[in-house]
Amino acid sequence: MTYLGKLKASGIPIGWSALLVGWDGVDGHGRLVSSEEVTAYAAEQLEFVGAPHYSEVLALAGANPSDEEGIRRALSTLAECDREIRADGVRPWRLLLLKETIQELDEDPLYDLIRLTEFWASFDYPTDMPHVAQGVGNRISPTEYYTESMLKQSIHRHLEWIEKEERILRQT
Repeated sequence: MTYLGKLKASGIPIGWSALLVGWDGVDGHGRLVSSEEVTAYAAEQLEFVGAPHYSEVLALAGANPSDEEGIRRALSTLAECDREIRADGVRPWRLLLLKETIQELDEDPLYDLIRLTEFWASFDYPTDMPHVAQGVGNRISPTEYYTESMLKQSIHRHLEWIEKEERILRQT
């Protein structure tokens, strides 16, 4: 299943800003949606879109999938009209990518904690992250940090954060 399909299946609403973020790629994670997905999403939205933006959505729905610049331009225009701000457009993708990262952990304290730290570093250590990164705002030594106990605590915090973030995003 595609990333966009996973978001839809999770019940998290997707706006134009989130779609633009997925098109541009999220902080080192690359493009998360294809041109075909964008045009299909636009076609789905035609029945819901109001008169002021109908022509933009119609043009996007009929866009040539190889016209990446045109798709980007149309998404950008629609995202500017969207009520959500670009930072909020990152949130669904961050959640989805974190869930994927958590699933890929293999219970190795050193590599898993490094992987989680790299994940959050790619988002510039947001203030709402559940991760405690060794040496980032703390004086935890490497021998204290890279332990099985710390990994279990970290995974627990991440799973709680995922549940909370899903509830918040479904309400928007």
